[in-house]
Amino acid sequence: MNSLYDFDVTPPLLLKRFKEGIYLHILDKLRKLIFLPFFTRMLDTAGIGILNLIYVTCALIMPVFELNLKTGAIPFLSEEKNQEEIYKILNAVVFYSLLSTLILCLAMISPILMNDPHLLNICLAFAFYVFSNNLKEVSSLIHQSFQKTEFLLKFLCIIGYLSSIVSIVFLFAGLFIPGIIWAESIVMFGSGLWLLYVLFKSGWKFNLNFSKKFNDILNLSISTTPVRLFQWIIRSLDSYLILLFYDTSSVGIYAVAYMFASPVLSFEMAINFMWVPNFSRLYSESKDKALKMIKRALKFITLSFVSIIILYLILLKKLIIIIAGNEYVESYLVCLIIVLAFFFYCLGKLFEGVLFSFKKGKSIFSAYLTGMILNVMFNIILIPVYALKGASVATLISYCATFLIMYLRSR
Repeated sequence: MNSLYDFDVTPPLLLKRFKEGIYLHILDKLRKLIFLPFFTRMLDTAGIGILNLIYVTCALIMPVFELNLKTGAIPFLSEEKNQEEIYKILNAVVFYSLLSTLILCLAMISPILMNDPHLLNICLAFAFYVFSNNLKEVSSLIHQSFQKTEFLLKFLCIIGYLSSIVSIVFLFAGLFIPGIIWAESIVMFGSGLWLLYVLFKSGWKFNLNFSKKFNDILNLSISTTPVRLFQWIIRSLDSYLILLFYDTSSVGIYAVAYMFASPVLSFEMAINFMWVPNFSRLYSESKDKALKMIKRALKFITLSFVSIIILYLILLKKLIIIIAGNEYVESYLVCLIIVLAFFFYCLGKLFEGVLFSFKKGKSIFSAYLTGMILNVMFNIILIPVYALKGASVATLISYCATFLIMYLRSR
C-alpha cells in the first residue's frame, strides 16, 4: 500500500478528481429519487417523517459521542510522511471510534432488554445502524487516506443502490420502518467489513501500538465536536421543530423536499474527498497553487449551480408529482429554497477546508456558532407562521451567514 505522499497533487488533477467525485455522488444521490416512489407508495407521509427523524437523530449521535475523531485526524494524516506513523494514527482512530460507538450501542439497548419486544426491535435496529454506519465510515477514511478514492466512490455508490433494493424487499415483506433500518444496517455492516478486508489484503497492518500524536488528535477532535453539533442544528433541528408545531406528516413532506434537493450536495461530498489528503498536502507544498485551485473550484461550483437552478425551475414540480405523488406538491417551493441554501453551504465547505488547512479552527467555530444561533432564532420565529417554507428560509439565512464569515476569515 502506498504512503500518503506517493501521488500527484497538481491543481488540474485535483480539479479532475473533484469533478469525478461530483458525477459519482450525483449518481448516488439520484438513487434516492429513483427508489422514492416505492417508499412514498408503501409508507404514508407520516412514515416518511418518522424515518427522517431516525436518520437525523443518528447524524447527531455519532460524531458527538465519538468526539469527531475522524475529522480531527485529517490534518495529521495530511502532514505525516512516515508510513508507519500513518498506520499508527489510523489504528488509534479506528479503535477508539469503533469502541466508543459500540459502548453507545450497548447503552442504547441495555435499559429496555426486559421490557417491550417491539421497542427492543427498534432500538436494536437503530443501535446496529449507528455501529454499521461508523464501521463503514472509518473503513472509508483509511481508503481515502491512501488515495483509494476512485475505488471507494464507485464501491459506495453500488452499496447505496444495494441498500435501497434490500430496503424495498424488507418493505414488501411487511417489516416497514424497522425493516428499512435493519436492511440498511446489514448492507453497511457488510460493506464496512469488505472495505477492511480489501485493506488487509493490500497490506494494512492493525495493532494496538498507537501514535504518540493521538493526544493532539483527540484535542483537535474535541475542539471541533461543537462545530459538528452546530452543523447538525442548522441542518436538522427544523425537523424536530416542525414535529413540535405540526406533525410527522409535515416532517415527511419536508424530508422529501430535502431528497429532491440532495443531488446538489454532491458538491459537498466532492469537496470532502478533495481535502483528504489532497488539498492539505498541496497547501503545504505551494500556497499559491492551492489558492488558485480554490478559485477554479469556486468558479466551477457557481456556474454549475446556475444551470442546476434553471433545471429545477423547469422540471421540479412535475418530477415531484410523478416520483413522490400529489400529496408532496407542497415541497416544491421548499425544495427550491433548500437548493439555494445548499449553494451557500457548499461554498462555505470550500472555504472551511481552506480555514482547516490554515488551522484556523476558531474561525470555523465562530462561523457555525453564528449560523446555529440564527437558525434557531429564525426557525422559532418562522415555522409557527410559515411552516415548511419558514424552516427552509431559516436554513438559507444560516448557510449564507456561515459562508460569508468563512469567506471573510479565509482572505
